[in-house]
Amino acid sequence: MLTTKLTLFCSVILLLVSLNNQAQNFKNRSRDVELCFGGFSENSEGGDERMIAVLNEVVVTAQEQRGGYTLFRVYDSELNLSDSGLVETKSIVPESVILSQVFSSKNSLFGLAYKTDKEQKINELYVLEFDLKEFRFRTEKQLISSVVGSPYFRDFHHSFIYVDFSNDSSLILVSHKLPTSRGIQSFRLLTFDRDMKLRESHDVTFQLDQGVFMLQGKEWEALEGIRNIYRATGKSAFEIDDYGTIHTYGRYSKDKKQWWTCSIDKGELHYSKIEQNKNLKVRVVEMSHPVNSKDTWLVAWYRNKLTGKTGFVIRNLNVGVTQEPIYLTWDNETLGDFLDWSKSNLNNYNRKEKAIRVFSTHWKSWYELDDNSLVIVMENKIVMQQSSSSKVAPVTVSYSQTWIKDILVTKLSQKGEIIETKVIEKDGQSYTYVDKNFLNVFYVTHFNDKHDEFKEVSELGLRTLSTVFAMRRIDCQNLQMDEDIVLWSQKAEETMSFQPSSFKLNKFGERNYVAWSRYGAKRQMFLFKNLDH
Repeated sequence: MLTTKLTLFCSVILLLVSLNNQAQNFKNRSRDVELCFGGFSENSEGGDERMIAVLNEVVVTAQEQRGGYTLFRVYDSELNLSDSGLVETKSIVPESVILSQVFSSKNSLFGLAYKTDKEQKINELYVLEFDLKEFRFRTEKQLISSVVGSPYFRDFHHSFIYVDFSNDSSLILVSHKLPTSRGIQSFRLLTFDRDMKLRESHDVTFQLDQGVFMLQGKEWEALEGIRNIYRATGKSAFEIDDYGTIHTYGRYSKDKKQWWTCSIDKGELHYSKIEQNKNLKVRVVEMSHPVNSKDTWLVAWYRNKLTGKTGFVIRNLNVGVTQEPIYLTWDNETLGDFLDWSKSNLNNYNRKEKAIRVFSTHWKSWYELDDNSLVIVMENKIVMQQSSSSKVAPVTVSYSQTWIKDILVTKLSQKGEIIETKVIEKDGQSYTYVDKNFLNVFYVTHFNDKHDEFKEVSELGLRTLSTVFAMRRIDCQNLQMDEDIVLWSQKAEETMSFQPSSFKLNKFGERNYVAWSRYGAKRQMFLFKNLDH
C-alpha cells in the first residue's frame, strides 16, 4: 500500500534527478537568454527524484529513500536548493484515504483521495491540500462526492476519477463514474474554481435508443466481475472549456462506425453526429483547446475513399456554434518534405496521381490568433512494433519503438484555407508556445552541419555528446522563420556528460521556463530565463 501511495503521489508532471546543489549559468551569445542548470545527480541516494509541482516561484521534488522515507526538496527561482525535508512515507497521505490524483492550481498543490467503507457500502471522494512546510497533505479533508448504498464499487478506484482544466485554468473538472445498471452509463461531473470551491455538480446519463454510449469509442469490458467498466486510457473522457461547458465524444454499441459528440451545459446533454458516409472514413483523435481560445474543438483524422486523400477535420464543439467542419489536406510536396520522403518516391506518387497518406502525424499544438486565423503545429511521430526472440528459451518479446522527427507548421484562414506551410527539421522532443504572435519551437536534436557546435561534436565521434537544445522563432502572420538559435549544446556545458532523450518545458514565472531531460538513470533540470521577449 505504501508503494502504491508513493507511486501515485510522485507520478505527476515531470521526472528528474540532481547533479549538484549549485545552479550554473550559461549565457547564449545569439540571444539574451540566461540558462541555469539545476543541482541534480544519479539515483545513488535512493529512487528517482521526481518533480511533483512547478509553482510560481518554486519547484518541488520527491525522492524515495531507504527505510520507508521520502526526501522532499524545494528549489527557488534560480534553481538553488532552498528547503528540504525527510518524512516517513506513510505519513504523506492521511491513513484513512487512498491518494488517486495530484495536481496544482493557483500556486497550491492538491490531491484527490478516496475511501470505501465496504460494510456501510459508502464510497467517498475528498480534496486534500499539500503543506509545503510539513511536506505532507493536511489532515483536513473536503468531501466532494459520496456514493451511498451500492456494492457496485468494491473500491472507489473503479469509478475512474479524472481531473481536467479549462484552457485558462480558471475551472477544474473532477469526474467519476456512477453505479448504474447494464446498458446505462452515468457520471458525476463536479466543476471547481481555482481555489477548489465547488461551482456546479451534475449527474448525467448517456443513453439513447442506439445502445450503450462508449465514451471515446473504446470497448467496454468486464473487470473482476463488474459489468460495463470503462477501459481507462490515462486521460479524462471529458474536456471543460472556459465557459464551463463540458464536452465528450464516443460511439454507440449498435453502430460503432458512427461518431457522436456530446456537449453538457448546466447538466443538459446536446448530441451531434460527426459527418461521415461510405466514401468518408473518420477516426477521432482528440478534443482540443486552441491556445488563446475559449472554444473546444474536435480533431479527427479522415480519408476520402474516392480521391485517396487523407488529412484532418476540425470542428468547433461549443453549443450554439454553427460553423461547418474544416477539412485539412496538404499537397504531396508539403507532405513529402514533412515525412522526409525521397525525391524518387515523391515523383513516383505524383506521376501516378496518388495522394500521400498522413499516417504518422501527431497533432501537437495549435493557436488562435487575434484575427481568428489558426496556426497548427504537427509532428512526425513514428511508432513501430518490433519483436525479438531468445535462442536459450522459446520466448518472443514484443515491444514498440518511437522516433520523433520533423515538425510541420500550417497557417489557416478564418475559413479553413491553408495560407502557408513550413517544415522544421529535427530528430528529438519539442515544445511550442506563442509570444506576441510569434511561434517559438523549442526542441532537442542531434548534430547537423548547420552549426559549428554540431560540427565540433560530430568530429569527436561520440554521439552520446551530440545533443543540442535549439529554438526556431516564426512570425505567425507570414510564417517567416529565423535561423536556428542554439540555446545549449553539450559542448558548451561539459558537466552534463550524457544525452537527453526527452524533455518537457513548463512555464516558471513571467518570462522563464523550466525544462527537464533524462538519459537512463541520469536527470538534468534547466531554467531558461528571459525566453519570452
